[in-house]
Amino acid sequence: MSKHENGSPYDGLLRKRAEEWLKSQGKEAEEHKADLKTRRLYHELQVHQIELKMQNEELNRAKADLEAGLTRYTDLYDFSPVAYVTLDRDGIIRELNLTCSKLFGMERSRLKDRHFGQFIIDADRPGFKNMLTKAFSSRVHESFETQLAATDTAGAFIHLETIVAEDGAECRAALVDITERLKIEQELNNTQRLLSLGILAGGIAHDFNNLLSGMFGHIDLAVEDLTGNDPASARGNLAKAGYAYDRAKALTRQLLTFSKEGEPVCKPVAIEVLVRDSSHFALSGSNVICQVDGDDDLWSCCCDENQIAQVIENIVINARQAMPMGGTIAITLKNVTIAPGRPGKFHHTGDFVRISIEDCGIGIPRETLSRIFDPFFTTKSAGHGLGLATAYSIINRHQGWIDVESEPDEGTIFHIFLPSLPDVATVEPCRIAAATHRGSGRVLVMDDEECVREVLGKMLKKMGYTVVQTKNGDEALLLYGIAERSREPFALAILDLTITCGMGGRETCQKILKVNAGAVLIAASGYADDSVMVQPDRYGFTDRIIKPFRHGELAELLNRITGNCQNSAPSEK
Repeated sequence: MSKHENGSPYDGLLRKRAEEWLKSQGKEAEEHKADLKTRRLYHELQVHQIELKMQNEELNRAKADLEAGLTRYTDLYDFSPVAYVTLDRDGIIRELNLTCSKLFGMERSRLKDRHFGQFIIDADRPGFKNMLTKAFSSRVHESFETQLAATDTAGAFIHLETIVAEDGAECRAALVDITERLKIEQELNNTQRLLSLGILAGGIAHDFNNLLSGMFGHIDLAVEDLTGNDPASARGNLAKAGYAYDRAKALTRQLLTFSKEGEPVCKPVAIEVLVRDSSHFALSGSNVICQVDGDDDLWSCCCDENQIAQVIENIVINARQAMPMGGTIAITLKNVTIAPGRPGKFHHTGDFVRISIEDCGIGIPRETLSRIFDPFFTTKSAGHGLGLATAYSIINRHQGWIDVESEPDEGTIFHIFLPSLPDVATVEPCRIAAATHRGSGRVLVMDDEECVREVLGKMLKKMGYTVVQTKNGDEALLLYGIAERSREPFALAILDLTITCGMGGRETCQKILKVNAGAVLIAASGYADDSVMVQPDRYGFTDRIIKPFRHGELAELLNRITGNCQNSAPSEK
């Protein structure tokens, strides 16, 4: 029996083709010279020889097809617009295409068999290692973005998409250069910021113009009243001008909240009094009433009272606007201790005072709720979207947080969590509007703005002081030295920290202290987050005053320095 009889259909077909070829070539002509058995063996040998030849030809064709396919695959792999790299579990580069080589700006031989982490910035290497470990363990797609380093294209940004091979031995990654995309995104972000700033500037200019119109209008009316010998009306108009000033100052403070200049200047404060005063002020003249209820043993908070007052006012004003027909706002203050591992949505652990502000207004739609703290987001036609964004930023800088609960037509509750000081005595919020001060002696005022020097000098003269003005630190140091050598030394000096041309307050302070180690020096600045303004004593200053300030604030400062207690009875806002 032929070895092909029980073979595969392919073997039978191959034998048939071989026999047909043999017959067509007349190769059986010599078989009559031998016996039957020999002829059969000879025939089988011939057929087998032809089969082998045919198989060899087929293998050569298959090899040629395979080589052509491999060439096509190699071309597709090497010249793909996407860079490909194969990594082992340790992050060693085992294979890469020419596009990857071009992306790195290095020859393939310089990249192969080296650790991928060598070619990215140091800061991203731990993240890359974690991503690779996660990819091999999870066997799912993982992605990572990093910046190239130690390559000829150092500085380029790349995005990786990885997948682990079925055998789990290798990880294949696609790399895309995203440098241009990031540049475009940055340009779009800059454009968006400029657009936002334009919107903001327009709104601020509008508000400031209104406030300045009110301020100077009432000042002009007060001048006319004094000319007409009507001091009572003049006092009323000046009081309204002062109110416009306070609103302008609050607007500036609101803007500073979004910049580094808005860092809080904290001190222990009796938070319930602050909340009560701020909420009543925000509801002045409205048809909404406010009920404030706090724990009997309510803790104090270490905070910037002006900024927290701004938070309360912003939220209460929003609540008032949500109740156009009037109603009641309920504010509750409670001591809360959040332990580690406590269930619930808590951002920090420790002791807090929770301020809950609840209204019975129209509520906030669910699709809007997640965006209410975004800067410039507003649903009000006349709003600028800064109120809640300001509140969020302030509380965040106080190491606290804000939560909100709301349902349409069922009202809204804002929960403010402020870090507390359970063992610190409470301090009444500062009420300096009615503060007065009387003193004597010489005061040195240093400021590069003439208008500031002038108004500060007039305030001090009304309090009983003799004032010497200077515009920079060099002049101040000279005048201070002369005064120390005379019989009329300065009782104190008020030094502006930022001088455009000349020595500023910080350096001037240090040099004056070398002349008189006991000098009473006051730092003045509009940048509340300056380290000197936060801790003036660390830099040799006795105290500080934040611009802009009013007569009462200056009087309160001087009372604090001299130990005087000349504040009149606190007045309600």
